[in-house]
Amino acid sequence: MTFRYCTPEEEKEIIDMYKSGEYSYQQIADIKNLSKGTVINIVKGYPYCQDKATYYARLREESADKLEQEITATKERAQKAYDRGNMSAYGIHTRQWLMLLDMLPDKDKIYDRLKDERMDCEQKAWQALGDLSYSEFGYLADTWELLADIIGDNAKNPWAAITGGAKSKSRSVRFAKTGSKRQNTNFIPTDTKYGCELSNESWAFIRPLVITNEHGRPSNHQKIMNGILYALANCSSFRSIPRKFGDRVSINRHFSEWYKTGVFGDLLSFVLVCPELEHVKPALLQIEKHRLIYGDVVPYLCDIRKGVESEEEKNTDRT
Repeated sequence: MTFRYCTPEEEKEIIDMYKSGEYSYQQIADIKNLSKGTVINIVKGYPYCQDKATYYARLREESADKLEQEITATKERAQKAYDRGNMSAYGIHTRQWLMLLDMLPDKDKIYDRLKDERMDCEQKAWQALGDLSYSEFGYLADTWELLADIIGDNAKNPWAAITGGAKSKSRSVRFAKTGSKRQNTNFIPTDTKYGCELSNESWAFIRPLVITNEHGRPSNHQKIMNGILYALANCSSFRSIPRKFGDRVSINRHFSEWYKTGVFGDLLSFVLVCPELEHVKPALLQIEKHRLIYGDVVPYLCDIRKGVESEEEKNTDRT
């Protein structure tokens, strides 16, 4: 278990929350990103196992040193993103670099300001996610992690489940029922799977996104795109794609290339005019969430599938 203290203000807020009778120990722990045992210790007034003043003094000293290191590292990440042509990542790192530079004059108060900035990032990130502003969410979520690394207080990542690290869950009866409802789609059913055959009209919209000047034998891009869409709708691995879509290694390679060039983000713009894309929209959204946080690191198909299933289960629980 990682070690972390709460400020006196945080402790008073935790005690007031518990005394209100509206929250249990576990609920407060989830809200404050603490362990249940830590919340119990605070409410009951049990002493800490080491000197609190020494702990905070070390964090403040280390935070000031880490700030200068991260300013240099963030500037280098921005330059690398620019060199490889990833303007999305370049914009994120440049904004972070300017924000960190602005903190330098207040190095004596840097620890408290870093915590305030991190809390502000967390609140704005949830708002951006609720507004479906994934670009802004990606910046704020990535900045939250950067600030947490500088602070060094082992705060829990609020978006771990969203970015593909969700624990696999057994499917409940209610979730199983939602799977049967998904049969009413614009896709051509193949057994219990969703077929993803793009019509010629839909392919006319998508074709300019993926056709490039290639040397050697040209690829059947429409067939490969159909295979990728089939995988996004049905599979956790490219090895599960039916042979009719072609060579699986080639499909995997094109998926990586098109991910890095932003093709799947562009596909979201064509959902209204390409009905075959409607049922892979959740997977496309998961891909873009991954891109905004991890940049050019190509996601695994199983992580995309976990993210989609996690979102579907949340929506089922709400209903």
